[in-house]
Amino acid sequence: MNFRKLSLLILIFSLLGFYSCSDDENSNLEGRWQLNQIETSDGKKQDVDTIFYSFDRKVFQYLKLTSDTETFMGFGNYTVSNGEIKVDLIWESFRPYECDSCLGWNSLSRNFIIKRNTSSSLQLESDGEILYFKKY
Repeated sequence: MNFRKLSLLILIFSLLGFYSCSDDENSNLEGRWQLNQIETSDGKKQDVDTIFYSFDRKVFQYLKLTSDTETFMGFGNYTVSNGEIKVDLIWESFRPYECDSCLGWNSLSRNFIIKRNTSSSLQLESDGEILYFKKY
């Protein structure tokens, strides 16, 4: 094999190696996450264990356990770009409708800045709050 072909092969494998090691924004995001703590802008922390976010191929699910036997759940879409997640929920997907305080968001759309995203923990910042999740 001549030097030119060998150099081309090395270049191709190097590029493939860099591509496979690139920081894919969705690589650790997909899955179900349990919200553990909310830190407000004034530094106060509130423990939480009844709220779950699920990210799966651009479909977002919000789930809140409202009692031992009841849940509040809804769906929407999400996009990830430049370290941010944009979630758009669909109100008609929520069950039951009568739980106005169950969502706890100001609107059906919310933007999050990804502060940390590993295979076991997720930190999102939005509206002056930092949300701490663990993989469920």
